[in-house]
Amino acid sequence: MVQEEPRDTGFTLVEVIVASVLFVILGTTVAVALTTAVRAAAASEGRVQATNLAAEQIELARDADPSTLADASVEVQRGRMTYRVTTTVDSQTADVGGSACDGASGAEALRRVTVTVTWDGMGDVAPVRSDTYRNLPITGSSSTRGTLTLKVVDRESRPLAGSPVALSRNGVALATRATGADGCVAFSNLEAGAGYRAELRQSGFVDPGHAPSTAVVTTVVAKQVTKHPGFQWDRASTPVITAPVPAGYPVPAGVPVTLFNGDAQGAPLVLAACSSTTTVCADQSGAGTDRATWNVQGLFPRTSGYRAAAGGCGNCTTSPRTVATIKPLPGQSTPVDVSGLGGLDVVLKKGGRTVVGSVWVVNVNDPNEKYQLTGITTSSPGRIAIPAGSWRVSVSATEPNAAYRTSVDVGPLTTRTIEVTAP
Repeated sequence: MVQEEPRDTGFTLVEVIVASVLFVILGTTVAVALTTAVRAAAASEGRVQATNLAAEQIELARDADPSTLADASVEVQRGRMTYRVTTTVDSQTADVGGSACDGASGAEALRRVTVTVTWDGMGDVAPVRSDTYRNLPITGSSSTRGTLTLKVVDRESRPLAGSPVALSRNGVALATRATGADGCVAFSNLEAGAGYRAELRQSGFVDPGHAPSTAVVTTVVAKQVTKHPGFQWDRASTPVITAPVPAGYPVPAGVPVTLFNGDAQGAPLVLAACSSTTTVCADQSGAGTDRATWNVQGLFPRTSGYRAAAGGCGNCTTSPRTVATIKPLPGQSTPVDVSGLGGLDVVLKKGGRTVVGSVWVVNVNDPNEKYQLTGITTSSPGRIAIPAGSWRVSVSATEPNAAYRTSVDVGPLTTRTIEVTAP
């Protein structure tokens, strides 16, 4: 009887590969867990040290004469980490609530000391902040200086944090501070007098007048906290307005769009093409196609919205144009379709016969808009797409002469052919 040799009981290549993959996965998981734990421990240690530093600074402020408290910023080394301790001191009135900007202007009664601590490698961990209030003597501040506070709110009148307010006096820059979580910014220890200018300028933001910067001019009173209402400020919206056009009718360059405030207040806003000198504007595209598009830039996102129409009509509600409603959102693009343009063919006549070989400039206008057809000959009519409404068509060389002009009504997405007598 032949005895069978024992089989090889070692690992196969597949088993080795699987084991290696499992080992790599396990090692990676352990490394990630250890890294996360180390970072968490460092963040925890950093916050503990920052909290201690803030408490130390607050205690120093409580022991000091409140009239001597002032802004300061220092770096402190604790172990291997560097901490930045920033102290800001604001004067406030006795009736102050949760914000230095609340209440009415009045005599300085309190000093609010705010200590903020940041450190290297803090990542997403929030800075440590601590506050304390110090009462001034019953006689108030002995300083000949004063304080100015301003508040910044968004379109819904909610406090807007992180907005940089720059203060200057008679053209000389003094300081720039960002609003806190309460939307308030305070400038203390200012010389009493007039000529103070607080300006808010922030990329992508506009005021209710669609301006990319806004400013107030005010006076600081000695021993007083002057509380200015401040600013309304929000991210600009960028509506995209589209109007259909009859096929084959070119849209002339420079056709504006008109916006009316949704609450029916204020004058119409006629948006021209964007340029280096414009703030709120509308870039037109789609000329010669079946749609005209306007990309609006720099529009304040009013909560009441806007009503929009193609063209520069002074009162679109009395014309055939349908007014569309826009509800723009801060920092976002909002599409809206408005009433379509109409098509107009212009044929020149002279002495009862078609003019041959002549080239004319023809004006198409109403009280608020004017477009031109240039290079018209009798080989083909002039053709143009225009907003719906009542128009006067005339040969420009004889504009004052009623014999060489006619009127026409054009509806949305309708086409008309008219004859104009040439001189």
